Amino acid sequence: MGTYRQGILGPFSGIVGTVVGANFRGIDVMRGLPKPSSKAPTESQLEQRRKFAVVMQFLTPAKQVLEAYYGSPVGAKSRFNLATSYHIKEATVYVNDEAQMVLNRVIFSKGTLLQPQNLACVPRAGGTLQFTWVNNSEQGNAQLTDVLKVVVYEPVTGLFEFFLEAGMRLDSTATVVLPAYLSGSSVTVFAFMAMADGRFATTSQYLGEMRVI
Repeated sequence: MGTYRQGILGPFSGIVGTVVGANFRGIDVMRGLPKPSSKAPTESQLEQRRKFAVVMQFLTPAKQVLEAYYGSPVGAKSRFNLATSYHIKEATVYVNDEAQMVLNRVIFSKGTLLQPQNLACVPRAGGTLQFTWVNNSEQGNAQLTDVLKVVVYEPVTGLFEFFLEAGMRLDSTATVVLPAYLSGSSVTVFAFMAMADGRFATTSQYLGEMRVI
């Protein structure tokens, strides 16, 4: 793969003849088309491909959250790249030739901000989720204005709902109102906090599966 500046073709994306053009993190790059292999993929290769496909399908709707709060980019690897790698290795299982997500290992944010103490969630009537925690803003790098962010996943449809301004650390409680289509469904809930300016975040917590009432 090579970089170039306004060559004979100028910047382009997609396939032109035997080369592929793209813009990678603000840099125009060009590489040759890969040669098709005549070898059948090994079982290990098939497993990795299926895990990759499942993880990409799962994470893509949450890409904006991951790009904002999942650790820090490392070299050419974006936050989304890092999240994808983690979930393939740690948050999938391969059973009967099928890759599946392990939801209690899923992480939507990764950081060094102090966790809210005793964070918990219970469903309430009217399609709401009630969050409680202990305000520990006097400890470590925690701040009163840290913002609670909630990710709700419905596994049957594969749909996500994001509530990125659910409350502040000083509140010690927050209520999230879910959309009507989730009434009676079982959802999986994750939550984390981030500084108001977005500089630091906690590592997200899996808060369990619960039925919307």
